[in-house]
Amino acid sequence: MNPILWIIFIIVAEFLLYLIVQGTRSGEGLERRGISVLPYGVLVDLGKVPRFSRVERAGEGVVKALAIAGAVLTAILAFFFYYLLLPSAISLIYSLIIPRAPAAPAFVPVLPGITVSLETFTVIIIVAAVAMAVHELAHALAARASGVRVNEWGVGVFLFFPVAYVKVDEESMSKADLGRKAAVLSAGVMANVALFLISMALMVPAAAAIPYEGTYPVLISTVPNTPADAAGFPTPSVILSINGTPTPTVESVKDYLMPHADENVTYVFVVEPLISRGFGCRYYELSGEKVEVTVKKPAGGWKIGIMIGEGPAIAPGTPDYVLMTACFLIWSQIVNGSLAIINAAPIFITDGGQLLREALKRAGLEKLNVPIQATTAGLLAVTLALSLIA
Repeated sequence: MNPILWIIFIIVAEFLLYLIVQGTRSGEGLERRGISVLPYGVLVDLGKVPRFSRVERAGEGVVKALAIAGAVLTAILAFFFYYLLLPSAISLIYSLIIPRAPAAPAFVPVLPGITVSLETFTVIIIVAAVAMAVHELAHALAARASGVRVNEWGVGVFLFFPVAYVKVDEESMSKADLGRKAAVLSAGVMANVALFLISMALMVPAAAAIPYEGTYPVLISTVPNTPADAAGFPTPSVILSINGTPTPTVESVKDYLMPHADENVTYVFVVEPLISRGFGCRYYELSGEKVEVTVKKPAGGWKIGIMIGEGPAIAPGTPDYVLMTACFLIWSQIVNGSLAIINAAPIFITDGGQLLREALKRAGLEKLNVPIQATTAGLLAVTLALSLIA
């Protein structure tokens, strides 16, 4: 089924489930079991957060250190958020005003089957579920250490994204001083940064465990309605030689083709198709098969219509679990790094947004809270929208 149809099916199914629950008495029974059915998702209450006596005995010094470290880290990541967002937002808006102006790379949302494959999205979902669960657990533990009551926590699904949540007692939280609030609010960001660093450290031995045979000039794809497209190249494949001349690098391929730019010439390519490996991340293995492809290029233009790039090939027989481990660690870095940056940003629903509100309130500048956060949220929304349109 088309990925977009899958997305529509899931969203419609969630909404129909909500209507069914609302239209019957089953909703009350589910609520008693800690299951909340929303218009586009389901939340499952896991009850009270497990008690950790050592955490609850954390002294004032530990809480203060967490508050300072968390606040500094959140501020640094918020700055990095603006560093990434502002150039993209300004460039995209400028490109709308002046159509020929080049646009900088922008924020692109993860959409299954659209911006990433369904395989990759499956890996992202698993990694994101772990990242969010650890994020919320960190909030709960920091609250316990700071003397703030935690009512309950849980997990769920909203649209097709996994979610986790912690319900901190609002009265207890409101009575806490700024230092304790900072410790609680920044704990999730610190947890994602910690997972990011752990994944990065583990990636070193994981990458070393993948044996590579070398780097080759890889024919990635052919351009439609060109001589190469008509020749029927297998893609992706390694270009081994052209007219008997070995081509070990991308530059050697270009060096051979360029002198014949304006000539009517026939090229005989010898290529070796690559075998796709992995799930969620693409690795390629040499097939051992040699394929001869003839390309007839007319005079008046050197482009034959091939897209090439340097690419490594893994050794045959590399275990799947090695490739999967490396893939999960790669996405763990990306997901946890992204969650840390987004949650540090001053947007109403994020930890950074709540921390900014509390800090401005303490400084007597609470009136600045809404303008700052609304402007940031608006810029992000505009950038995402323009990224999809561009």
